[in-house]
Amino acid sequence: MKTLSPLEIPYHCSVPQVGIGHENACEHSRAAEIFACVIRLIAKAGGGYLTIHAGLGHDTTRTLSWERTVNTLGKLVRYAEKHNVGLCLENLAPGWTAKPNLFEKLIRNSGAMVNFDIGHALACEAVHSQEYACEDFVSPHLDRLANAHVYHNEIDGVGHVPPASVSDIAERLDLLI
Repeated sequence: MKTLSPLEIPYHCSVPQVGIGHENACEHSRAAEIFACVIRLIAKAGGGYLTIHAGLGHDTTRTLSWERTVNTLGKLVRYAEKHNVGLCLENLAPGWTAKPNLFEKLIRNSGAMVNFDIGHALACEAVHSQEYACEDFVSPHLDRLANAHVYHNEIDGVGHVPPASVSDIAERLDLLI
């Protein structure tokens, strides 16, 4: 980390099917403890930001509780703040965080920072259907934008797809600027 100074290293905790809002009490407690442990480790390493997800790896939100997700995310945000770590929520291609209106509510009600994934924004149904635009993930909370994942698109079975040229991602890069 010292070699890369003054660049900051943001941490990304991708733990599929570990739901901070799982309806099952044991699964929920396990998830909250995993993320609290990761926050402590990042604080020990001197890290400033951690990105987590709500609903990662779940095919449906039926096993998740909205209220429990918001409450637990808020508790983790405050726990991270005590450890001098900014906790970021990433927008995903499926689920609650793939809908800008719900993503905004999660950010506002929990106090989380934002990790804007420009590929997920392009890949989500809310943008494909033109109900929302990519900027709808960012514009309500410009002051909370801390990190970004920069690539062109995400395709099922392929994963992250790079841009063929800068023009493929220019509009979304302008959002970050």
